[in-house]
Amino acid sequence: MTRSHILLLVVGFVHVAGGLVCDVCETNYDNIIKGLTRDVDRCAASKVYIQCLVSATDDGCDTRPSKLKVAKDELDRINSNSSTPCLLTDSCQCELEYYSSRLSEQLVACYSSIIQNECAVNATGMGCDDVTTNEAFIQLTRQKWMDVCGGQELI
Repeated sequence: MTRSHILLLVVGFVHVAGGLVCDVCETNYDNIIKGLTRDVDRCAASKVYIQCLVSATDDGCDTRPSKLKVAKDELDRINSNSSTPCLLTDSCQCELEYYSSRLSEQLVACYSSIIQNECAVNATGMGCDDVTTNEAFIQLTRQKWMDVCGGQELI
């Protein structure tokens, strides 16, 4: 992936003052991916897209599961057709599974946050941002679980 492609992806992330926006992540990914032909470049762009989506809030995040499916399908395609693997860390995989859920539904969000925390406890790698350690990720998922499920009478 050329530096200009990575720069465009990163510029798209900082573009939004109040945080990342799922629709901006999608637009940037769509614009970048169509110009890439090498699997290694498409892998890097897909990972950055996943990183953007799991960090984003706001516009378009109600359809985050379908947006993540696009990136996951690209990773699966690369892994099945290429000699160069395009793998996510186990912690990032936990994030991907969590944000692929219908988080707008309280019970699903609660259950998914519990599963994400269990996944994090069993994981060892860095988060999707390649900065968050697994230890920090476990604490984040534990807090998310308590926040999302707090006062949940149906559990």
